[in-house]
Amino acid sequence: MKVQPMSTDTQRNPHYFDPAKFGITEIGQIQHRDTKDMTSTKFGVGFETLDRGMFYPEPCYPHLAKLGAKWARIQSGWSKCETEKGVYDFAWLDAIVDGLLDAGVMPWMSLCFGSKLYMDDPAYPSAVGYVPMYYGDEVIAAWDRYVQAVVEHFKDRVTYYEVWNEPNIENFWMPKGVNPVDYAKFVAMTAMSVRKKLPEATMIGGCVAAGGYATAFLEAAFEAGMAEHIDILTYHPYRDTPELSSDVEDKTLRQMCNKYKPSLRIWQGETGTPSIHGGHHDFLCENTTDITETTQAKWAIRRLVMDQRNDIEMTSYFHTADLDKATYYQSFGKPLKPVMMGLLNGADYSPKESYHAMRNVCNLFDEDTRLNHLFHAIHFNGQFGSEDKSCEAKFNMDYAAAITASFERKGYPLYTFWVPNIPVKTYDALNIELLIIPKATKEIDEPVLIDLLTGKVYRVNEYIKNETGVVWGNYVCQIPLTDYPLVVTDRKAL
Repeated sequence: MKVQPMSTDTQRNPHYFDPAKFGITEIGQIQHRDTKDMTSTKFGVGFETLDRGMFYPEPCYPHLAKLGAKWARIQSGWSKCETEKGVYDFAWLDAIVDGLLDAGVMPWMSLCFGSKLYMDDPAYPSAVGYVPMYYGDEVIAAWDRYVQAVVEHFKDRVTYYEVWNEPNIENFWMPKGVNPVDYAKFVAMTAMSVRKKLPEATMIGGCVAAGGYATAFLEAAFEAGMAEHIDILTYHPYRDTPELSSDVEDKTLRQMCNKYKPSLRIWQGETGTPSIHGGHHDFLCENTTDITETTQAKWAIRRLVMDQRNDIEMTSYFHTADLDKATYYQSFGKPLKPVMMGLLNGADYSPKESYHAMRNVCNLFDEDTRLNHLFHAIHFNGQFGSEDKSCEAKFNMDYAAAITASFERKGYPLYTFWVPNIPVKTYDALNIELLIIPKATKEIDEPVLIDLLTGKVYRVNEYIKNETGVVWGNYVCQIPLTDYPLVVTDRKAL
């Protein structure tokens, strides 16, 4: 059944700061490159659900060619590939893989979901969440043949394969209920099928809902031998505030990987937030009536930058486009509301604010930028600049709770900072000073401020440099602190 697309045209909240209030001067924009021209593989996008026709892929490719994200997660869709036993039709999947590659994007494929040809109880034709291993030897053998056929067909174009989707929640692990030991067994049998046709395949596992909240499930799966069969662990940290538990989550996952297989890489494989009230994922936002394109864009760049701060190898935003072109079902067969989390508007495939914001992040945090822990601190009492320019604390939390992260770009230090308040609320920007201790390869002498939401670059007009280099550091004065990442670096780093 087709559903009427939802427009994402919403009134934008006034989250942008006024540069005139801070005495900073706009001097340009972040320069963007085409995706093909970039070599950084730090960012990806969701391109799932095409086995169910939830969005139109063709209008997405030109936008992905400009975005700068190098990865796209796709789903194999057993029910759509095999509609007659033993006969595989990959034409629809060929078009997706080739469309992504032509745009400069590398597809990684989730091998997931069951088949109505072999199972009589799935509530929906795509058999979302129904696991072949629970249906006897004939279905297990059919799954093995299918996986081998997929890998054989795509082995020259796709080399990264993930096993299943969110096995730690019941609606994606049917019909017997969540079981981490069984999931580990399923990973092992599926990885063996993949490597029969592509021994050098990179195998991906975990793909757990709620990320670090699934620690107990992952621990049990690792104890049952999952690590032996995978090269990358993925997790899906959906939540209303993107930074919530992120620090401890990433450290816990890394510690777990080190325990069972130190060479395991970690990808953040799926997470996002809505841009409009009334969709399936409203529950991700505290105050759903305040959801806008701007709140989505803020959320997205906060998550992307936070993952870079925590040294996550690749972070994926879900989804490329709103999912509103077919009724959304999960395994229980109950129709759900559209998923309005796309970077592109489902009504006409025009870019949302989140698309432009993510493009800014992809281009600034590219192959020329690397994590480098450089000390910097936020002050807001004007003690190092002019005291008459001190500001009032207008956030609903203390400034000391601000998140800071530092990197090096082209040898120059790159500092980012923001306050992790609830993204759907509106806050005035604070007037702050940023203390920096210049220990990167090169030192800042032409400081600029970058707004990742707009891509605008501003000249910083107040910069106090400690000439001795012994006591304290330098001070970037009269700059805003907002509830989304701003960046300070040298103009020559851009």
